[in-house]
Amino acid sequence: MAWLRLFYHQIVYWVVGTTPEAHHANLANTWYELNRYRSCINNCQKYLNYEDSDHVKAMMAYCYGALDDWEQAAVAYRSISRIWSVPSFALGLAEAELRCGNVEEARKIVATVEVSDPNPKYEVALSLEYLKKNLLESAASD
Repeated sequence: MAWLRLFYHQIVYWVVGTTPEAHHANLANTWYELNRYRSCINNCQKYLNYEDSDHVKAMMAYCYGALDDWEQAAVAYRSISRIWSVPSFALGLAEAELRCGNVEEARKIVATVEVSDPNPKYEVALSLEYLKKNLLESAASD
């Protein structure tokens, strides 16, 4: 089904004339759903040439992480202007920092999220639990 959406978005772009940023956003979302992370990143970068979006940057950062390119994931997460207003973005940065070996920075981010969001949503609570477990394992291995 997602492959049909790729074809559909391509036709709409050429026939109807959607804006380039809408075209690249649609393609990025579709590639993301297909777990084709390099293609998603490529379309996210093209989108960002036209318009700034924290959600597109977060999607791109997630894709870098899925490809184990944690340095680029950290760079993408750091470029998010409102990272603290969305706890999952901040926790994404924490994981990227942890994977890059910046354990203290990851700890600071996790602590900041915990203080700023004392009653987190379920997904955020799971991410916090996962990161705290990994931070403990990292401290034990040092």
